[in-house]
Amino acid sequence: MRDGIRYYPYVNMRTPETFRASSVLAAGNGYCVGKAALYTAACRVHDIPARIGFAEVHNHLTTEKLRQSMGALLAEKQPSLDFVSPAQLGGTVALLCSPTADQITGTTISVDGGWTAQ
Repeated sequence: MRDGIRYYPYVNMRTPETFRASSVLAAGNGYCVGKAALYTAACRVHDIPARIGFAEVHNHLTTEKLRQSMGALLAEKQPSLDFVSPAQLGGTVALLCSPTADQITGTTISVDGGWTAQ
């Protein structure tokens, strides 16, 4: 809690409020993405260019309660029941950079486990 906003991963991830900078500030706690939104907003207020970036994190310190909470959200929202890995994204990029993809133009390829197909 070096920034004064307590890290709290058990927020309701089904509501947009969880990810709004103003909501995280008002609550005094938040999960990674909400805290990042707050930090980004604070930077922008001071004319510091900032944006949120995402990465896959492997955390052996994850609690069983958090794994169950994330698993429930994943089961509800993600048809494949799994997160997309960097290797899977890399495979798609490799395909698109190869001669095999010469005729793939003007389209969006979603690598999201079926999320956008819902």
